[in-house]
Amino acid sequence: MVRALLAAHLLEPDLHKMLEREFPYFDAPQSDDAADLGIFQRVRALLDLWRAQIAPRDLDLATWTILHIMESMVHAAVIGAPPFPLAAIGQAITDAVMGYLTLGAPPPGQPDQAGKLASLPPLP
Repeated sequence: MVRALLAAHLLEPDLHKMLEREFPYFDAPQSDDAADLGIFQRVRALLDLWRAQIAPRDLDLATWTILHIMESMVHAAVIGAPPFPLAAIGQAITDAVMGYLTLGAPPPGQPDQAGKLASLPPLP
């Protein structure tokens, strides 16, 4: 998934850079775009297959999170042209997603630690 997203954004990198500079955050909201909704549903279904092996319990939130991790890091790689090999960037994105999905997974039968965050004030 990461390689495909990188490849798609690198097809016309100059055009992509210009569009991002001129129209930041122009992408349609997920709920309004059939293609984005389809991607969301497919990724969520994949997470559901691996539910027992991943840490997040809220699969909708986990799907949203990993899609945004990938999108923001791919955009940064294409627009910012960091001095790293593309393969290393792709691996770093994959590591970030896998770290989110697997680190801190509670032992089987144990609740996750999200309840500890409930005492924090809500974001504005």
